[in-house]
This record gives sequence, C-alpha cells and structure tokens, in this order.
Amino acid sequence: LDNNRDKVRAIMDVTRQVKSGRNFLIFPEGGYTDNKNELQEFQAGCFSCSLQTKTPIVPVALFDSYKSMNSNTFERVDEKLYSEVLDNGIRVFLYPTKKTKNFYISISVKYGAKVTKYKLNDKVYDIIPGSAHFLEHKVMALSENKEISKRINELGSLANAWTSYEGTNYNIFGSINIIENLKILLDLFYNTDINEKNVEEEKGIIGEEIDMYKDEINSYIYSELYKNLFNKSYVRNTVVGERSDIEKITSESLNRVYSHFYTSNNTFIIVTGDFDKDEIMNVIKDYIGKLNLKPKKLPKVIKEKEPDKVSVAFEEI
Repeated sequence: LDNNRDKVRAIMDVTRQVKSGRNFLIFPEGGYTDNKNELQEFQAGCFSCSLQTKTPIVPVALFDSYKSMNSNTFERVDEKLYSEVLDNGIRVFLYPTKKTKNFYISISVKYGAKVTKYKLNDKVYDIIPGSAHFLEHKVMALSENKEISKRINELGSLANAWTSYEGTNYNIFGSINIIENLKILLDLFYNTDINEKNVEEEKGIIGEEIDMYKDEINSYIYSELYKNLFNKSYVRNTVVGERSDIEKITSESLNRVYSHFYTSNNTFIIVTGDFDKDEIMNVIKDYIGKLNLKPKKLPKVIKEKEPDKVSVAFEEI
C-alpha cells in the first residue's frame, strides 16, 4: 500500500468483513518471499484485525512459494509481468501483450567485462580482458551453425548478442513461430562448442572489430581517457579488449569462464510479445528439464582497490 492512510483504511475494511463472517488468507510478511525460504519481518495489520475481532489466526506454511509464477500488474498501462524461479535457479520473466505482433526473447548472464579477477573454491583466477566479449562470439556462433542461421533467416527473425561491463545478452526478435525461435535461442546458448581451432579462427574477426572501434574517434578518446584516469579499475579495459589481450585467450580459459559463470543460477530469460504465458513457460521448463542443470556455487568477484591518483596526468593523442 502506498501510505499509512491506505494501510489503516485497508485494515478497517478487512475488520468489518471479518466481523460479518468472511475468512481471509493473509500473508503476514506482506507478500511472497522473493527468492528464499526465509521468514521476513511480519506486518502488524493482520494481528490488529485478529485482536479487534477476537478471531483466531490459523497458521499455514507455504514452502518454495517463490518458485510459482508470480505476477506484477502495471495498472497505468494495463499490463502484467509474470516471473518464476525454476528449480535450478534460472529466473524466467514473461511479458505477454496484445499491443504488438512481434516478440523478443533474450537469455542473459550476469557476467560481463567488469570481472577481471575472481575467487572460487579457495582458488583465485585472473580473467584476460576481452574474454566476456570473446565468449559471446563463441556462444552466438551463427557463422559456425549454418543450418540454424539459415532457419533464422527463413523465419524472418533477427538473432543478436551483446556484451557490456555488467553482463552478456543473447536475443532473437521475430514475428512468426515464437516457440521455434525460443528453441533456437536455447539451442545456441546450451550447445556451445569452444575448441582450440574455432577460438584461433575467431581471433582475426574480433581483431577487426577492435580496429573498427579505434577508427571511431569518440570511442578511442574515451578509452584512452579511462586508461589515464584509472590505475586498476576494470574501465581501463574496453569490453572488446586489445589485440594483445585477444592473442592470450585460449579455449581452456573460455571454457573455464563458461563453466564458472554461465550457470543456471546466474542466468535469466525474458520473453515479450503476443503469446500464451503457460505454453511458453512449459516449453522452457521442458527444454531446461532435459539438461539436468544444477545450481552451482557462484564465484566471488575480486575488486581491485583504486589509488587516489590518476594514472597519467596529461597525454597528447
């Protein structure tokens, strides 16, 4: 409720209806527990109502209620967002709407270029700059999946991916056969083949992308500015990395990052468009269920402490 006046009004209304003989199901925490089986602080409203009406409270415990599909209503635009956490930790967000004929599907991982060092199981790992972006190329490897690429074109869909400092996103946009498009994106994401041969072949492509960014004067100036401002911060490195960084990346280093960060409990799926929410959720659950994915211990990201001085006070470019 928006304010205390609304809360008082609601309690008074419930109290009147309880006195008339009605029963109520009340969540004393104020709603579903978000993502854990942990009790939150109880709100006083239901207990106040019980005392005023001398009506007993029957306790009921709901376990794993966060795993059921919840919904948030946006009244101003008359839309609903549905969400559910699968048993393996994947969060799914569904936004069905009649306001468009198109759909957009994305799979996102909470791992991006800001991670340069992390600790897992008492071992510390350094990540070569540009690795998150390089991994994006190998997951969304449409040039190596000719049949999938051909089918995407036949459907008139557009598949893409991007990497930022915060995360990595794989998406597909289209207007027909949402279920087939969803399965295609899931296939690309979960059937990744990273080997020494295709990693070496990709280095030339990414090198050209690095050169392209350096040809854009604004992008180049900003990247050089960040290098001069900071000594250890991740922003010293561009998302794509330098050619010297790319040469150090191996299939082994990429597979390790994929194994440690591309976990079910570090991933979320979003589907928007005109579709049946239960049908789409069932497709996702059926596909994911066959993979037998399990939540994993997530790495602890190590942040470098930045000294209170600029790296380079002045430089002419």
